[in-house]
Amino acid sequence: MSPAQDAAAVVAGALAKRRPKERAKFLRELLAHTAAGLVVIEGDRAAGGGGLSPGRRRRRPRRALIRHPDERVSMGRPFDPARETRARLQVLEARERARTEARAVAEGVAETVGLSQARGAAFTKDAQSKARATPYRRQAGLAWLLRKGRITPRQAKAGELYGEAFRRAAATPHIGSTLEVQPGPGLKAGPPLAVLVRMARGRREAEATLGGYRRRLFEQSDLVAACDLVCGQELTPREAAGCDRDAARMEAVLKVALDILAAR
Repeated sequence: MSPAQDAAAVVAGALAKRRPKERAKFLRELLAHTAAGLVVIEGDRAAGGGGLSPGRRRRRPRRALIRHPDERVSMGRPFDPARETRARLQVLEARERARTEARAVAEGVAETVGLSQARGAAFTKDAQSKARATPYRRQAGLAWLLRKGRITPRQAKAGELYGEAFRRAAATPHIGSTLEVQPGPGLKAGPPLAVLVRMARGRREAEATLGGYRRRLFEQSDLVAACDLVCGQELTPREAAGCDRDAARMEAVLKVALDILAAR
């Protein structure tokens, strides 16, 4: 008997051992595995599932009769070098796109920081976060002066109290565009009336505190302006003044004002 006739006999015998409803599934699996190079007919036991009962075959999945020599071939799906190359190229493309976006962000941050520094802003770089694209932190004017040793901690504390009162007094509560403090059903409600009253009371208290600080400065315009800009708006003297010559003058005026505030 020729190999082709022997294979046909083996398949026919395997079909005869199966119930009619199972034969179509068996033929589909056999053809798919044969086309993928995973099955070689080697007798009745190999082609017919080993002569096992249907119950045992359900408990234990059937293996390929002969595996392809290339271990990268998966069951029922032959190895495709083009598909693997495309997948690798897609990964490399995604990585390069991420690197390009990170470089663009870093360049934008560096440009913004450079322009701000040219106007007198101060920044610190977070050395512990090397992976971040924006490791810069803007420094307030008082923090920058204290870090440089140009003011004492006592002066910095007095300036912080002034700045806190200034920012609280300048804060304006948000009121929605409606005549009703408590809008009716169907309208988006704003802050409750009690919150608005509490915010207004806190603002009046901050204004009174700020007025007391300014009276300590004899309401002298240069002293008040220096504290408003550096302590309240948290600008550096260079940012507030606009040029190095005026920045030195403003820093000197600010030190006088902080000495007066810290003395009481």
